[in-house]
Amino acid sequence: MSAAEQKKNENESDKDIEYIKSKIGSHQDFPKKGVLFRDIFPVLRDPKGFEMIINRLCTFVLRTYGNTIDVIVGLDSRGFIFGPIMALRLQCSFV
Repeated sequence: MSAAEQKKNENESDKDIEYIKSKIGSHQDFPKKGVLFRDIFPVLRDPKGFEMIINRLCTFVLRTYGNTIDVIVGLDSRGFIFGPIMALRLQCSFV
């Protein structure tokens, strides 16, 4: 990849991050005083933002582990939101 292509990809990546951040809500003092709750549901309701998150997660996994992924494991509620879609894209199992 040329330096110009890499720079373009970095700029697009920065735009994706800014877009995703703009969709995440913040609720001060919830569920109790002193806690800043970050609400991801607005970005999940936005197909463009949700697609960006899935693409970034899958890209990270592929860059980190290559094509050696056998299974995606969903450990908590967010794992069950993102995990099955990632498993389909990465052509592996989900548990």
